[in-house]
Amino acid sequence: MENKEISFDVVMSFDIRPSEGLKIAHDEISAAYPEYKITIAPDIDVSATD
Repeated sequence: MENKEISFDVVMSFDIRPSEGLKIAHDEISAAYPEYKITIAPDIDVSATD
C-alpha cells in the first residue's frame, strides 16, 4: 500500500480474447484505484470439464 501498487494474476477464459479481458480488468481496477499502479499477470483457463 505504501508504494501504491496492485499486482495480481487473473485466469482468462477462452470465451474472450486475452487482450480484451486484460483491458477490461485493468480499466475497472484503475477506475476504482486511480492512484495505484496496476500490474496484471494473465493465465489461461485450462481446467478440464466433462
